Amino acid sequence: MGEYVEYQTPALTKSLGKLGYGLLSNEETADELNISPEQAIIEVLTRHPDPRYVKGISVILQKNQINYKKLFDLADSYRSADPNLPNKLGYVLDITHELFKRLGISKDDSELEMTINKLDAIKSKNEAALNPNFRNNAKYLEFAKKKQDEKMRYWNVIGMPIGDQLYKTLLLYMKDVH
Repeated sequence: MGEYVEYQTPALTKSLGKLGYGLLSNEETADELNISPEQAIIEVLTRHPDPRYVKGISVILQKNQINYKKLFDLADSYRSADPNLPNKLGYVLDITHELFKRLGISKDDSELEMTINKLDAIKSKNEAALNPNFRNNAKYLEFAKKKQDEKMRYWNVIGMPIGDQLYKTLLLYMKDVH
């Protein structure tokens, strides 16, 4: 575990569609991938930190059976490559957990809550930017810090989609929930 498999963006986009999160394009020409929901989540947060992908993590969590132990183990094993991965994953899981409650989506909360607590215990004290390329952009960092909400401050992340953005994305893909 912990060994990167580089997925090209079109192939990842197609795989996310198969996991329930169809993006802006239907990557018909992309190769077929055999990627688990857990690996897709880690791939998004480590290699493809575009907010349009990150917003889909909540949808993937809702539409797929998630092995939270595997998800935590993957996050832990990738920490050497991305020490802030527990922060980013913890933030997305925490927000998603709240959204599931808010929308009345029935999921087994015990494993999700335990994973959030385990990620909290290993999170980095360093500030985690969604896209590390922005760390040298002072204007972006200033803007992102102004948009930082309470959950972002708790998980020490900046530049992540805020809860309302995740909520709107989840609603868009969950038309069958209500």
